[in-house]
Amino acid sequence: MKKLLPFIVFSILATVSSFAANTSTINVVATVGSQLSLTTTVPSTVNLDVVGGTSTALGDLTVFSNATGNWRIIVHSTNAGKMVGDTSGNTGTYPYKFVFGSDGEQNLSTDFIKTLSGTTGSAGYTYAMAITYVNYASLTPVIQADTYRDVITVTIESI
Repeated sequence: MKKLLPFIVFSILATVSSFAANTSTINVVATVGSQLSLTTTVPSTVNLDVVGGTSTALGDLTVFSNATGNWRIIVHSTNAGKMVGDTSGNTGTYPYKFVFGSDGEQNLSTDFIKTLSGTTGSAGYTYAMAITYVNYASLTPVIQADTYRDVITVTIESI
């Protein structure tokens, strides 16, 4: 029996230790990067009715941010808020104003900058955009017949 006792004790300990390690720890980690983006419903080319109207809706701009810091929307006109004629030698220009949401009409002779901060929520912020202009019949001085154009660029950036 004395010879059997160490074997019984060893068998019990071996059985207990084989059932002791039945727990596991799992660390779950998710990294969400900073996002700052814009989408728009505006087509790449918008034709203005300068003979029959004084404004043209462009569409909507939606911005999204999950950043906690400051960021801004920059609206830039290649020709400083004027459409210029396509014909070589035409020095006439057709002025306009850019309408940005509740900020109203903006003269794009310099960049329009709207500074914001923090997150936008999952839907983002949406701004209606339009162009206002003087009807051709009321434009002074009269400009020559031509196709007049400008390029407007909207950028969003962290600051």
